[in-house]
Amino acid sequence: MSWSGSCAYKLAKLESYGDGLVRIAIEQMNTGKASCDGDGDGDGPEYNSVFLFDSRTRRFLVAVNHMKEKDALEVKGDVVTATECGKPAKHSVAALRKASGWEAPPKSVTFATGVKSLVNQGRGFTGKKHYALALQAYQKALALDGKHAGAMAALDYAQLRANALADAEETLQKALTLKRDAKFQGIVWYNLGLVRSGQGQVAAAKKAFEKSHALRPTKAKKKKLRL
Repeated sequence: MSWSGSCAYKLAKLESYGDGLVRIAIEQMNTGKASCDGDGDGDGPEYNSVFLFDSRTRRFLVAVNHMKEKDALEVKGDVVTATECGKPAKHSVAALRKASGWEAPPKSVTFATGVKSLVNQGRGFTGKKHYALALQAYQKALALDGKHAGAMAALDYAQLRANALADAEETLQKALTLKRDAKFQGIVWYNLGLVRSGQGQVAAAKKAFEKSHALRPTKAKKKKLRL
């Protein structure tokens, strides 16, 4: 997540509401005038931009800008109240998720039998952003065949999408021991770079991307390495 422009930004607050919802407040040090009434003095924090991020859909559901008030956005149950320039608006979390393309996971699931079938079932869950179910399917597949490269790669991808970085790192370290071809190893090192990047380990991420690029050069890796 990044912001650009002539203003300086800093993360003011992260707050979890549970159920995958996170309130992110960004404080902007504005050098110009940017407030609800347009009379900012330009010498301090002019406003907070507040976002409601949904880790299930991996999308921002609500954004509130140009605010000094701390409680510009709050969630109670299924109702999101967003106040901007003194004007409150209420939204349904379920409606926002539906608009973002997310579907509620099934209440009961019958898992497939056999490694290939479980991997395919897991990929279906991953495609619908039902990461908890996807992880279960891949773990069941690996319980049957602990060295199945496809299941391990799919598990790692779902863990990355679910932002379970520590789990993804553990899976990737196991994948490195499989001694597969350069293509597979290149993917593993690239994903390790994503994990390191997500953990804020810039130097380690660059080394992982370099190893991945050496094994399997791609445009995406060139971009990461700025080659």
